[in-house]
Amino acid sequence: MIRKTSFKRCALTLLLFSGATTQNFSDCSAQQSHEPTEPCQVEGASADEAQQPAALKSGEIELPDGVMRPWWSLMSSAIAEAEYHATLAEGRLQAPNRAHGLRTYFGPEGIGVAERSVPGGPILFHLSLSQIGRGEQQTPVGPGVLRAEGGRVEIRRPQVVEWYENSMLGLEQGFTLEQRSNGEGPLVLELELRGAEAVLRGESVLLTTECGRCLSYGSLFALDRNNHTLPSHIEVQRADRIRLVIDDTGAEYPLVIDPLITGTPDAVLESNVPWSGSFDSTLFGYSVSAAGDVNGDGYDDIVIGAYGFDNGLFDEGAAFVFLGSSAGIVGTNPSTANAVLLGDKASGEFGNSVSGAGDVNGDGYSDVIVGAHHYDSTIAGGTLAVDGAAFVFLGSPTGIVGSGPANAHATIFGNQIDCRLGHEVAGAGDLNNDGFGDVIIGAPLLGIPFPSPIPPNQGSGNGGAALVFLGSPAGITGTGFDDADSVILPYPPGQPVASGDQVGAGVCGAGDVNGDGYGDVLVGSGGGYALVFHGSAGGIVGTDPNTANSRINNSASVSLSAIVSTAGDVNSDGYDDILLSDTGFP
Repeated sequence: MIRKTSFKRCALTLLLFSGATTQNFSDCSAQQSHEPTEPCQVEGASADEAQQPAALKSGEIELPDGVMRPWWSLMSSAIAEAEYHATLAEGRLQAPNRAHGLRTYFGPEGIGVAERSVPGGPILFHLSLSQIGRGEQQTPVGPGVLRAEGGRVEIRRPQVVEWYENSMLGLEQGFTLEQRSNGEGPLVLELELRGAEAVLRGESVLLTTECGRCLSYGSLFALDRNNHTLPSHIEVQRADRIRLVIDDTGAEYPLVIDPLITGTPDAVLESNVPWSGSFDSTLFGYSVSAAGDVNGDGYDDIVIGAYGFDNGLFDEGAAFVFLGSSAGIVGTNPSTANAVLLGDKASGEFGNSVSGAGDVNGDGYSDVIVGAHHYDSTIAGGTLAVDGAAFVFLGSPTGIVGSGPANAHATIFGNQIDCRLGHEVAGAGDLNNDGFGDVIIGAPLLGIPFPSPIPPNQGSGNGGAALVFLGSPAGITGTGFDDADSVILPYPPGQPVASGDQVGAGVCGAGDVNGDGYGDVLVGSGGGYALVFHGSAGGIVGTDPNTANSRINNSASVSLSAIVSTAGDVNSDGYDDILLSDTGFP
């Protein structure tokens, strides 16, 4: 006999991708009932109308004398788990799911799923088993008897047990059939869907609710008594019907049939270049960023890097800009991008980093910046080889202007072999509050110059650097280290010390962390620290760790990586906040 609890996995995870979704909840209330099921009798459910208390962290309170922390931890975990158990509230069986922000109402015919945090909120969708049979010989399925035990709820019918498991992983749906039904052909379970429309997409079904939420119903599998996997697939014959089709030829009953419901993004962009199976690929999506509104139509756009893209040269790289619209992102792959920016140097890895740049020339259109940390060129005014570059492309009424490095608005080059300028690029905000967007570029492997006669394109150590360029009516006018508006180094000006700090391994605009009206920047390193520099009327203030406004160092338990980001104003106090990371914690 198959244990019904042996198929636990996450089955109902609702991810919110559209910022406007919550605005539509009120629109749904007129279309969907707030009462998914009638008051019902439930076997095994307690009449508890109050939510179970959330677990308390033992470190947040002083425990009474004689209470051991291991015991308290076990009790806290048990209380947290109990919150997911089904209980009767106002005569209806319900189960909240704090981890996924959902509340499921169970009835004799099926389920209704709502937002947990919206009291009396609308039902996102109803799902119920309507028929079972073979081929066209379908037998209607009537209401069942509800039974609840802990986090598991069953709807028991003579021919099938429909069950749900509620836990921090999500809400799992399943069906257990004890005996083979009569007839010929594959077994078919038909589900009725209300409050959403179903469209078949490959092996899954896209569910679009009347509130605008999107979910995916798929990952179907079926097992027999001996744990043999049975061929199965999903069909959609009508927008309100989903059919689970199982080939049970030779199967030993009972069967367990287990589909999966998950959230789905509003848009999926993927490379249209097949992977050869070798180590090399286009790496489409290696870097991604918001691009601002590059064509001024009122919709934000995005930029995606693919530094392994090959358009005739190995790893020349590419970046793709996709426009926003009233329906979301326009396009699904590189061939349908609004702008295609192609590298022009073999192994240059153009697109290893991408970012929106703000409006660097003040024309009302957002611009983008693209890094190519292995792009080779020669030192300014000479013939010595150097690596690394970053390119700024301007927006316009039709989108991004340009097709690659040759016609970029601005080009910034490295000054040493393998200094990795362009390893990270970012819009810096408006550092001097002049109305023009500024940019920051990392060169994390820059070394200190050797004494003559060693050529100046070589350096000692990998101390790194970050370069800041200010926007203007002419846009970005600098071309490298010598004419950058600011250069951030790991040592004070004129006091070079070789190190492996890799300053500039992470760079970003920090927003306005001190509320003075000037944008600030955040610089990550490989040396176990991150730096914040304030903006001012003259640009950023400070040039090194000693003159930074803030230096955040490793602690005994945290080892900072170079990954840094602005966080916006998370506590709404008028000051922007920052995010740092420890990728190896704990």
